Amino acid sequence: MPSEAGMVGPLAGFRVVDTTWAAAGPFTSEVASMLGAEVVKVETSTNPDLFRRVVGRPDLGLDQASRFNGLNLNKKSLRLNLKTQGGQEVFRRLVSCSDAFVENFRPGVLARLNLDYENLIKFRPDLVMVSISAAGQSGPDSGQPGYAPIFNALGGLGYLTGYSDGPPTEVRDSLDLRVGTVGAYALMMALLHRERTSQGQWVDISAREVTASLIGDAFIERSLSGEKPTRNANASGVPLAAPYDVYRCLGDDCWVAIGVTTDQQWVGLCEAMGRPDLARDPRFADRLTRHENRAELDIVVARWTERLRAAKVARLCRDNGVPSSPLHNGSSLFEDEHVRHRGVLREVQHPHLGSQQVVRGPWQLASRDVDLQASPLLGAHNSSILRDQLAYSDEEIAAFERQGVFE
Repeated sequence: MPSEAGMVGPLAGFRVVDTTWAAAGPFTSEVASMLGAEVVKVETSTNPDLFRRVVGRPDLGLDQASRFNGLNLNKKSLRLNLKTQGGQEVFRRLVSCSDAFVENFRPGVLARLNLDYENLIKFRPDLVMVSISAAGQSGPDSGQPGYAPIFNALGGLGYLTGYSDGPPTEVRDSLDLRVGTVGAYALMMALLHRERTSQGQWVDISAREVTASLIGDAFIERSLSGEKPTRNANASGVPLAAPYDVYRCLGDDCWVAIGVTTDQQWVGLCEAMGRPDLARDPRFADRLTRHENRAELDIVVARWTERLRAAKVARLCRDNGVPSSPLHNGSSLFEDEHVRHRGVLREVQHPHLGSQQVVRGPWQLASRDVDLQASPLLGAHNSSILRDQLAYSDEEIAAFERQGVFE
């Protein structure tokens, strides 16, 4: 669907149907919405998006969750029960006038509803469909359900994350967003392919495989050495880098990251610490000896950083040519001058939550960025979509209502 006058963004003029929930799937379609696509989220109150519920507050309704708002910006909501015949009819008509469909049901669910790819392309032959699941649409594990902790375990990342003398570590929600980013990339590549060839396609994304793609170095290590890769805490993948870690600073749970990869940076760090003598110490004279004695070196660096504020450590390091930064938490990042200057945070007005600070897309376009709008209330766009886009009459909508299509 070509861009129309007045529409903004590289995906302006494209319509994406979205039946995803939780984080990975919704982030895929949210990226598309931030690039100008019209995204219609199809959902129901009988089995709502997991993130529509406020954790620990069962008394609150389905339009009160800030984390749902953060993952569903710029979308429209069509309340539709896909288990009813009428709901399936409406859904097929919606797909027939859309460009793409993103879903993260467990494999087999859509086939049972006759809404799988093979059925939908009868109504939209050049449809782009993106399916996101824990382990993909085929194979012995394809029916396995999963959220981020499962992706983390299945893909091998959890086993490699943590201290060498500690247990594997859960990565959690950031992994969902990485899967969602891959989903958005795949969606755009499939749409580009369709623009060039007029052919749609079904994209099968396995969250397990996305996770495994993040640890390619472990696969290489295993194939070359025959040894099982293990956890190594913050040890750098850069050969012989030391010191290369995070170090505690003055204050409550304050830390700084320092990464020394060259002899010149090591001399600079010694100057920053006020210890130029360390640059001549035979234990730390070159990259090889520093790496061999990195445990002792970490103690030396930590004794220096623990007496200073993280911002001062980072400034001293950078003034001497050493890569360094304080570790931000949610609060400090929110207040960071650079983040504010870049306009990373935007304000949206939500009907129930009021003013909300949200994160824009991680890019800046030469043309005008898409304005951000708050997430939709459940079913907020039923009337406009059914009447204006799908051309249903008031009588037909009333009949659907009696059949429970919108429950």
